[in-house]
Amino acid sequence: MINREAQLLEDAGYWRSWFGFRIIQKTRESSEITSFHLAPLDGKPLPSYLPGQYISIRTLVPDIHYLQARQYSLGDAPYHDYYRFTIKKEHSLDLDDPNAKAHPGYILNILHNERDVGDAVEVSHPAGNLFLDTRQQDSSDGPIVLISAGVGLTPDLSTFNTLIAKASKRRISWVHASRSPWVQAFRDHVKNIVNTHDNVQSHVFIREHGQDDVEGVDYHFTGRMSLNKLDTDHDIFIHDPRAEYYICGPENLMADIARYLEGQGVESKRIKIEVFGTEEIPRPEQE
Repeated sequence: MINREAQLLEDAGYWRSWFGFRIIQKTRESSEITSFHLAPLDGKPLPSYLPGQYISIRTLVPDIHYLQARQYSLGDAPYHDYYRFTIKKEHSLDLDDPNAKAHPGYILNILHNERDVGDAVEVSHPAGNLFLDTRQQDSSDGPIVLISAGVGLTPDLSTFNTLIAKASKRRISWVHASRSPWVQAFRDHVKNIVNTHDNVQSHVFIREHGQDDVEGVDYHFTGRMSLNKLDTDHDIFIHDPRAEYYICGPENLMADIARYLEGQGVESKRIKIEVFGTEEIPRPEQE
């Protein structure tokens, strides 16, 4: 963890230390996913970032009084007045449990339960190599397939929103897996974009649904995500040599998808992967 943070700061250029930010908005996106909007304490314009990059958030761990940092993807198009990140709460984790501090999701629940609008956190400069390069105007007109599972949608959402904000004419396919429609974050946002943009389509896989959920509207497939269920030309552009694939989610699922794409002849350089997970809290050294 320490080496990774040092590398982030080294890559940041002039922003080489932790900056103070304040939570200016906290939005519940679904029954278990929440977004945080952060603004700098000094009120100055923020440096931009490339869609798909992430920041480190550093906050105090209660009881042990130990600062801990975690990396979270920026989940919106780049704006100069705020950063937004989105995280999933671990509902089975009780922060009052003495053993909770060793749980990988402990920091997530601290942010969910104990950090609110007005609270301060420390933030690193945006970093990361899984990004859509928007620095060159119209660098590519090939289609983009954004594949995600669960809260792993956040870096793909940044790419998605950036393309929409730039009024890109590139064909965009949003492929997402969620446990159910009611835990799926940004569901209405994606549906609205699909309904108003002829170049955008979505394909949602769920494991369970309610009586009021409509196939073809709230979801498209049941069961584990499988690209075999999609049309290789219309939905995921397998035979277009310009197509780019951005895959974000649990390691096993993402590896399976990458293997499928490569097996279909997609070059590995056109497949970008970000594995989502949590890390245990390292214990402070005893003096």
